[in-house]
Amino acid sequence: MGIISRVNSVSPGYMLTQLTNFADDNMRKEWIDSTPMARERLPVELVGANLYLASDASTYTTGSDIVRRRLHLYSLLAAVVIDLNDFD
Repeated sequence: MGIISRVNSVSPGYMLTQLTNFADDNMRKEWIDSTPMARERLPVELVGANLYLASDASTYTTGSDIVRRRLHLYSLLAAVVIDLNDFD
C-alpha cells in the first residue's frame, strides 16, 4: 500500500490572542455573547483537540474538522456528533 494521507483541521472560532487586539469593546462583547461559555476562549483550550489529532488515537480520523465553537466534534464525512466533554 502506498503513502496514506490524512487531512483534518481544528476550527477554534474566536479566541483571545494578540491577533484579536484590534477588536473594540463592542465587537469583543458581540463575540463573547455568541459563545456558549459567555467568555473569551483561551489558546490552551485547543490543546486537547490538537493532541488528539497528533496522537495514535486519531489514526482512522480523516476529513474531519474539530469545531470548538459549540464544544462538539463534527465529522464532515460521517456526520456524527460526539460530545467533546467525553474527551476532556
